[in-house]
Amino acid sequence: MTSRRPLTASCVRTIIVPCLARDLAALQTMLDMWEALPPLLAADGKPRGLLVLINNADAALRQSFLEVLDASVVVQRTFSRVRVESAGLSGDSDLYIRGQMSSMGTQGNVAGPNNLFFKAIELAKDDGGFAFQCELDCFPLVSGWLTKLDECVSSFPQSWVIGSNYTGYRPIHPSVMFHINGNALYQVGDPQFQAFARQIWRGRILKIVNTRPNIAYDCWWQMELASAEPSRNSGWFNWVAFSHRFTALPLILNLLHRNDFREDLEIAKQIELLSGRRNIFLHAHFLRPVIQNYLRDENKMREDLLTVLAREVPDHAGSLSDERK
Repeated sequence: MTSRRPLTASCVRTIIVPCLARDLAALQTMLDMWEALPPLLAADGKPRGLLVLINNADAALRQSFLEVLDASVVVQRTFSRVRVESAGLSGDSDLYIRGQMSSMGTQGNVAGPNNLFFKAIELAKDDGGFAFQCELDCFPLVSGWLTKLDECVSSFPQSWVIGSNYTGYRPIHPSVMFHINGNALYQVGDPQFQAFARQIWRGRILKIVNTRPNIAYDCWWQMELASAEPSRNSGWFNWVAFSHRFTALPLILNLLHRNDFREDLEIAKQIELLSGRRNIFLHAHFLRPVIQNYLRDENKMREDLLTVLAREVPDHAGSLSDERK
């Protein structure tokens, strides 16, 4: 797998927002947050694309999503190309079941999110450069975040995946604790990466899904490391050959437990001081109600977002959700 570095590698060309058919209101909340903390502080002349990919949507539903995007000032100001696509998933290919030890479908229990991801990076390849996958529970912490993402990929031009680990206070299983979360940067414009994603990444998941039915696309790479035995298996060969293509750094705060939120933020501050890097996104499934409350209150919006969240998350956020992460 050899090729020269793509000319557009140092720029984020696409923002990918994966959605379910029911996510129209959640998409609106994300756009409202982008309005409050815009992607760009000033126009930079770079062609940018926004790809909203829905697990399964007919023409009418895609049009409903597109109308929300067309009505968004920040979308129109930032992106020169806006697409709403359907991944066409159904049945076993759209499955997402938690808590089952055995496979409930031919593609595993996490087939829906896995297939949505691989379809997204395939659709984004023609835009070139890097794509940033931003799920609906991943919110910016700073204005100008798209420019900061550009700076990030410029610092790691040979990386295929640039993202962040779990940074929570509470210990969790190593396969989750040390993985790079799916909200990340992907060098979709590199044919090498596309071949790797199609043949090795997705290929390996489909090969082992019968024995590891709950394997998620973003946890797979950490699983390869855990199973690697020098010179004896494909996990070891893959790790040695491709580990330099995966870069984990403070970029996105990935959190799981609302009751630990204040402790998690203290840890994040320590990590930022040690690394010299500032997190620019916060990813947690319990955030949306608090974000909505924040966006409705002009006084709160004058405060630092993390200050408001630290004060209000334990009181206003719900318990752990069963929604797709």
